[in-house]
Amino acid sequence: MWTEFILGSNVVHNCSGVLIADGSELFYLERGQRDDQLLLSVDVFDRSGSRLAKLRRNAWAFHQDAYEVTTAPSSLTLVATATGDVVLSAKVHGHSSIEVDGGDLYAAEGTRVQISPDKLVIGGGITLSRNTISGMNSAFLIAKGAFAIGVGPGGPPQHLLADAA
Repeated sequence: MWTEFILGSNVVHNCSGVLIADGSELFYLERGQRDDQLLLSVDVFDRSGSRLAKLRRNAWAFHQDAYEVTTAPSSLTLVATATGDVVLSAKVHGHSSIEVDGGDLYAAEGTRVQISPDKLVIGGGITLSRNTISGMNSAFLIAKGAFAIGVGPGGPPQHLLADAA
């Protein structure tokens, strides 16, 4: 079934593991068994690797007290209460499209991921804008000293995942 995931201005079609960073899936998509709804899961960490929140299947499963969450049918947000900074903002567009249009979060090992409507910035140096990726197992892979776009069937090269661990 056709799916669309928009990360900044980058469009990903038919990929379940959208962003793998530091050896684990930071953004992951799946389909609901009952209604075929596109569902987003995200693990949110701070720069030291402490888990701040967990979005599972379009619902917040966990968040630290210092953060406010919104789970509405069309909007999913995580906001730092003290500053009002948006850590993650996602919009659900019907059954087959999810857009992450804002965010500033980290992967488990401290890789920073910044998302704005016009770009995706990874690790402070890799900037992706207006790309389209279709039909791969994973759209983006970030590991120590490596970056890949469009990891196909069979998954990422094992040495990249081992290096990230």
